[in-house]
Amino acid sequence: MIGLNAFSDGSLDVSSLSWGNNLGLGAAATGDVVFEHLESGSPYLELYPVGAGAIEVHLPKWVGSWINVRGPVSALHTPQSTSIQTVSLRPDPAGTTLVAQDLTHVGDLRIFGAPGTAISLPNLVEVSGSVAPIRCGDALPAAACISAESSSVLLPALALVEGGLSMAGAGPTELTLPALVTIDNLSVVEVDSLAFISAPVLQTVTETLQLRWSNQITTLDLPSLTSAGCIDVRNNFSLPSCDVADLIAQTGTACSQNSGNASCP
Repeated sequence: MIGLNAFSDGSLDVSSLSWGNNLGLGAAATGDVVFEHLESGSPYLELYPVGAGAIEVHLPKWVGSWINVRGPVSALHTPQSTSIQTVSLRPDPAGTTLVAQDLTHVGDLRIFGAPGTAISLPNLVEVSGSVAPIRCGDALPAAACISAESSSVLLPALALVEGGLSMAGAGPTELTLPALVTIDNLSVVEVDSLAFISAPVLQTVTETLQLRWSNQITTLDLPSLTSAGCIDVRNNFSLPSCDVADLIAQTGTACSQNSGNASCP
């Protein structure tokens, strides 16, 4: 089955479905939806429930390479697909919290959302990127892209991002990466909602740390950073210039672009 569009009265039996790549669940589908026999007839799977109530989606046998989840999904269970090449998460409407607890390794990660939504990937350890990296607005090529007005994006176990992480346009109010040690590029461009960046154990930015035109940011907490290819931090008018000076002193990296920040207290 290429597509399934099911508009039910609250009971939805998909237990016998074994193949599909474009699954739409209708307005009355609530609670748990279990695709018990769905495997990987197509490497691409798109789930888009529509309606007021958030659902939990269980895919116990699915082992495809690309999954796109959008709409009111509260939990995504993929116990056989801990590693997926491309994951795209688009929770909506406001108040939706999406948890994907089985994912540990992802190639490309794309996070989009709506105001007041939250996304949690509690066991994601690595984002490795692909040959053709995705982009997020004007930011650098990236393997992880956060372009969402969501209230929070939780990545507590993420330790390695090979292709980089970028944010542009709209984003959460905080970006906290407590386990991140190494990243190729970290880029935040014109994200006016963002006030706080923290990566307390980040040691290496292999290529570029880029933070530009994000006017609400007041804190850049990178106390363990010792190596960066280039630090391009400029025109963030709420960020003290001493924060930039500290980063340059820590890494021994000075780029000519650094300018336009507020004065130190």
